[in-house]
Amino acid sequence: LMSAIGATPPGPLPPVRECLLWSWGGQTAQAVGSKRSAVSTRRGLVLGLRDADGRLGLGEASPLPSLSPDGLEDCEGALR
Repeated sequence: LMSAIGATPPGPLPPVRECLLWSWGGQTAQAVGSKRSAVSTRRGLVLGLRDADGRLGLGEASPLPSLSPDGLEDCEGALR
C-alpha cells in the first residue's frame, strides 16, 4: 500500500496480529453531499490493525451514497 502512494516504510513492517472492524452511523448536523444529492444520515466503517507490540493503526471507509462508486456493503466485503 505504501508504494501505491509513493511512500516507503522505514524498515520491515511488523506482522498484523489482530484485525478489528467497527461500524458506525447516525444523523449529521447538516446535509452532506452536492446540489444533485445530499444525505443527512451517514454510515461507515473503522478498520483497526494491531501489531505484535500492541500498536494500533486506524483507517476508515465511509462512502457517500449516490456520490461514491462503492457502497458501504462493498467496502465491508472487501475488508472482511
